[in-house]
Amino acid sequence: MIPVPELRTLPSRLARLCLDVERFCRDRLKMQDSRAWLLAVSGGADSTALLCIMTLLAPRHGWLLHVATVDHQLRPESAGDAAFVAGLCRTWHIPCRILTADVSRLARQNGLGTEEAARRARYALLEQARRACGATAILLGHHRGDVAEDQMLRFLRGTGWPALGGMRAEDAERHLLRPLLCTESRVLKELLHHCGITWREDASNADIRYTRNRLRH
Repeated sequence: MIPVPELRTLPSRLARLCLDVERFCRDRLKMQDSRAWLLAVSGGADSTALLCIMTLLAPRHGWLLHVATVDHQLRPESAGDAAFVAGLCRTWHIPCRILTADVSRLARQNGLGTEEAARRARYALLEQARRACGATAILLGHHRGDVAEDQMLRFLRGTGWPALGGMRAEDAERHLLRPLLCTESRVLKELLHHCGITWREDASNADIRYTRNRLRH
């Protein structure tokens, strides 16, 4: 059983990481105290680190955390990923919803690529979950590397300014917030290692048939 992480037990560099995220939440995202937030957690390192950091910070602000994990049913191990997230939340006494979408069917019905169908289904399900639990916004685990990746993809597609600036820290229209947008992925994994928290690796991230993966690799 993985204990609930505590800020006071972290080495100074990792405590500073969490406090930097706290400042970003307060100053940039204007996240108010005593609010409910829905965390989108896939089980990968980035979103699991988001869960860890928000669990560390929640007592300082009276935040009520909820978690949703989406099983896109595209991989044999996807149900295991969702079960991993649910198990971690159960250990930490955080409510968790497992949401499912038949992405392959949705892609066929709507003439979409798999990635686009998955994205649309995921955000629709997350918004439904946000409303159901009364959360102010959905928190996503995108980090600094994702910003650069997103900018390059937009550049390759011929996107102009200001959209070329990449994903935003706040998308008020869709109730999305990205608390880790100024944080390096490497440090997030360092935090997980220190806390003894494992994560799930998505094998499809190595599939270079997808443009994003080719760019990343």
